[in-house]
Amino acid sequence: MKIILAYVTSLDGMITDAKGRSPVDWASREDQTNFRKLIKASEVVIIGTNTYLAHRDPIRASKSPRRIVMTSEPERFMFDTKPGLLEFTDAPPRAIVTSLKKQGVRKVLLASGPKLTNEFLRQKLVDELHLTVEPAFFGSGTLAAPASTSLKLMSVKKLNSKGTLLIKYRILR
Repeated sequence: MKIILAYVTSLDGMITDAKGRSPVDWASREDQTNFRKLIKASEVVIIGTNTYLAHRDPIRASKSPRRIVMTSEPERFMFDTKPGLLEFTDAPPRAIVTSLKKQGVRKVLLASGPKLTNEFLRQKLVDELHLTVEPAFFGSGTLAAPASTSLKLMSVKKLNSKGTLLIKYRILR
């Protein structure tokens, strides 16, 4: 099974701007197009509670792929649950990955904030990082701050004339 971590940052490593706006509000159209392609190519997308709450309506409306929301309070979302499509769990990352492997899942997208991202990285569960870097300095906001991880460059692609870059890394274990 392959787990791909995808996120977008400013040049100074921020995943939100000073006003707290998420990438949906400031990432380039090209990044958003690339992100949608990653979602469609995945069998499962794993997100955290904050990502779910920020994008609840489109996530609930989506028919595929299967989404797993990691939360400390899965019972809080019992009316949002759609078995096989939208699930909420308080299981630890390794248990989720083990379960998905047993189910024959081949490709997982991790699209989460820093806390959940760091948990997956610390436990060495991520295979690739697809990082989009937007050509802007925010100065303040939420820093991506991933856990200490060794990477090997796979590719760099310029997405638009403004200089948005898609950088793909293999995570070394």
